[in-house]
Amino acid sequence: MTITTADGKEVGGTDQGPFEPIAIIGCSALMPDADDATAFWQNIIDSRVSIRDLPEGRWPGPVEQFWAEGGPGDVKENRTYAKIGAFVEDFEFNWRRWRQPPGTLPQIDPCQLWAVEVAASALEHAGYGDDGRELDRSRVGVVFANALGGENRNESNQRVWAERNRVLAVEAGLPESSSQAFVDSMVEGAPKVTEDTMPGELANVVSGRVANLLDLQGPNHAMDAACASSLAALLDACRLLHARQVDAMICGASDRTMDPATYAKFSAIGALSPSHSTPFDARANGFVMGEGAGALMLKRLSDAVRDGDEVFAVIRGIGG
Repeated sequence: MTITTADGKEVGGTDQGPFEPIAIIGCSALMPDADDATAFWQNIIDSRVSIRDLPEGRWPGPVEQFWAEGGPGDVKENRTYAKIGAFVEDFEFNWRRWRQPPGTLPQIDPCQLWAVEVAASALEHAGYGDDGRELDRSRVGVVFANALGGENRNESNQRVWAERNRVLAVEAGLPESSSQAFVDSMVEGAPKVTEDTMPGELANVVSGRVANLLDLQGPNHAMDAACASSLAALLDACRLLHARQVDAMICGASDRTMDPATYAKFSAIGALSPSHSTPFDARANGFVMGEGAGALMLKRLSDAVRDGDEVFAVIRGIGG
């Protein structure tokens, strides 16, 4: 049986094989050099490369304090040989819209805030925003991919270790006054540890914060499958739709882990490229890290057609 969408496009049947077709009815993105999916797509069309040297001020000190010349298999201990990446810059979270006290934002990792923004944009793109069509939010689930939780944890940990570091400095012979100044410099700019810190850093709260702020009452969870996290999240979202546990899903990914320690640890296993990104190419010499977020709104294809949703793409199987 052939299905025709509201705008006249033929999207195939619902009885093709064991995988019930899933419709993508909304999408969004927040990427380096792209504030939305339209800009991201245009960057792809234009072959725009968003890889660059580390932005000034991104790391807590000069890059040279964390970097050493080398490459895969040739790296100085505790250093990175790579200092390039793709970075999201100038993002501002609309705390008024989401009624989040601005004083709590330093404790919430940006990857959680990015997830909220792209999830809301995917809903709006599908026509189900605040002023859009009616949606039974008790039947909408959320799954978000996230591997490392973000950078806030490494920064706030400095405050937990501050007193221990001060004591060690004194035991090593540093005067009391100097040791306190040393510790103060270590925690400068680090988020304070409050009741908002732990939920603001936990990877599983990425999906929970989205569900809470968008009032999506179906199942929600985070997905970590390393480099396959986004694909695994998509598979889980489709399974929930297939099982009729939900009627729609927000499926996304959000990650921001570009701190010196992550670079150094990936360098230690020779995973990073110091120069470029050329996957599936003889010139490939590692991967280049990037950050960002994206989200899809999904429905079973038959439901999307029934509801008059615009169908941008159809998922007929997932493999990896």
